Amino acid sequence: MSRDKTSGPTATAPRDHAKATRRLPSGPKSCDFSYPPEQGNKQSDTENRRQKPPIGLAQSGGFINDASCLNRTPILGVADVHTVDDVRQVLQIARENHLKVTAAGQRHSMGGQSFVRDGMVLDMRRCNQIRIDKQQMIANVQSGATWAQLQRELDREGLSVRAMQSINVFSIGGSLSVNAHGIAHKPGPLASTVKSLRIMLSNGEIRTASPRGNTELFRLALGGYGLFGVILDAGLDITNNEAYQLQTRYMDYHEFPAYYEKNVAEDENIELMYGRVSISPTSYLRETALHTYRKPALGVRPPLLEPVNTTAYRGTKRGFRKMHVWSQETKKCTIPWGFCETGCMTRIFFRSTSFPTIGCQRL
Repeated sequence: MSRDKTSGPTATAPRDHAKATRRLPSGPKSCDFSYPPEQGNKQSDTENRRQKPPIGLAQSGGFINDASCLNRTPILGVADVHTVDDVRQVLQIARENHLKVTAAGQRHSMGGQSFVRDGMVLDMRRCNQIRIDKQQMIANVQSGATWAQLQRELDREGLSVRAMQSINVFSIGGSLSVNAHGIAHKPGPLASTVKSLRIMLSNGEIRTASPRGNTELFRLALGGYGLFGVILDAGLDITNNEAYQLQTRYMDYHEFPAYYEKNVAEDENIELMYGRVSISPTSYLRETALHTYRKPALGVRPPLLEPVNTTAYRGTKRGFRKMHVWSQETKKCTIPWGFCETGCMTRIFFRSTSFPTIGCQRL
């Protein structure tokens, strides 16, 4: 049987604080190990050749890892590229020296896809320029930019991406290379909002690919993990920023398909949705929480400026933005768009900031 849940504080069972404290990490995650372990003290091919790459590198030799810390790999070096010409130069040197090259952003593709043993790594994070075309409603974004960087630029214009990966720490090139999805069920996967890609092939040639031109390259690059070229930039669909109200419904997972078809797919006011299957021992992989983001009945403009005569806090962490406003005049919880008249538990979501909860509480 399904049930609704309103936003509000939840009670938690008392815990042994000392035991909980002992389980907390004591420092940064250590990535200084290899899995599977290296056999003996065998050197990498790079170390055996003692080859010096003919280009200035941000890192020469040594090891690299991804966010999992499970893929420590010896490499020739890391090239810190800033421009298209930098990328072309590295590829030319790689061709001349028979080197393998991979492109990496935030290195959250946690299977070793961002680098190869004894290869050259293109660090794309400095290629992060963003240009917004409000007439065409397209954001032209270099692949090293993160979703957070794009969100900030769009938010200033009252705009938002139509779809993105579920949190905003990833690079846009990385999300495209793994064919990521998010919570925008209407456009579907991220790939459906990509208008065009500029891709540099291994010979240094740049090709533009889209759903209408160079279609095979377009399909191969989306989800291609960089095997078919280096994604330089992308044209992405954007839309107006809107305010949504979060609603959560719990149900057995068997109920989800029918519930979705009847209550979500045909509801024009639900713009975003995602579900989570329970990992609680009492309802393991059976109970499902379905979160929907609905257009509120009242028109609400996303907060582009700080409210007047109120005390506000706004912070960003992993894509969440929280805003707490206490009105000194009315002595009650409020935000300037009139959404907290019934109390301090209303949760408002703004499309441009990805999973924020905007709530009211006294500061």
